[in-house]
Amino acid sequence: MLEAIDNLAKQNLNRYEAVIITAKRARKLNEKLRKQQEQQSLFDETPVKNGSPRITSMALKELAEGALKFEKPQTGD
Repeated sequence: MLEAIDNLAKQNLNRYEAVIITAKRARKLNEKLRKQQEQQSLFDETPVKNGSPRITSMALKELAEGALKFEKPQTGD
C-alpha cells in the first residue's frame, strides 16, 4: 500500500484529484463485485462470504500503476 502511495507522489497528479479518481474507481469495483455476488447467490444456496479484498486499496494500486485512464477537464480561460 505504501508503495502505491509513493508511486502516486512521483506522478504529476494533484492529491485531491487522486482521491476523486480513486473513489470513482472504487465505486465501480464495488458495484462489479456486488453484481457478481448477487449472481452467485442466485445459483448457490451457501451464503456469500464477505472476505473480499479492500476495494479502495485495489483502486489506489491501479491508479499508482498507471492502469487507470482519465482526462482532466478543460478550464475555460
